[in-house]
Amino acid sequence: MIVYLLHFNKLVSGKQHYIGCTYNLLRRLEQHRNYEYASKLCKEAVKNNISFTLGKTWNGGYKLEQKIKRDGHAERYCIICNPPLTDKGFNPL
Repeated sequence: MIVYLLHFNKLVSGKQHYIGCTYNLLRRLEQHRNYEYASKLCKEAVKNNISFTLGKTWNGGYKLEQKIKRDGHAERYCIICNPPLTDKGFNPL
């Protein structure tokens, strides 16, 4: 199972991230984009023409998804909000 983080390009209901899990990530992303079995947050984003990008994935399952959600700080896991140091121009060599 894959746990994934979606990053919205604008706030949706005061949130900028969505955490979910699935066995088929590509199919699930299409469902979110096409209103088919989409979460309320993704439906609102699509309705308001707010796009989203895949911000991170993990190998895990429902327990990992719940752990990340309980943490309450999805932005710290998002590589769009927090790019790796090498993407910020930092070169340790």
